[in-house]
Amino acid sequence: MSELDRKEFRELEREVTVTSQNVVRMQEQISGLQRTVEAFVTKSEFAPVKLIVYGLAGGALTAVLSAVLNNVIAK
Repeated sequence: MSELDRKEFRELEREVTVTSQNVVRMQEQISGLQRTVEAFVTKSEFAPVKLIVYGLAGGALTAVLSAVLNNVIAK
């Protein structure tokens, strides 16, 4: 092997090493994204919770408005 071939070989070795490290990093990021996607709640799972929360908030708002109106009308 000539000196030029050795230099090219070393450079290719470095590039392969860097590429391998990048692939490993990308695999870790993809795994993280998969875990994140699995943690999301679907719309069908969220719908009952949404109805309960909106119902309670509506009831509380109705109670507050009723109390305010009662105070206004009573005076």
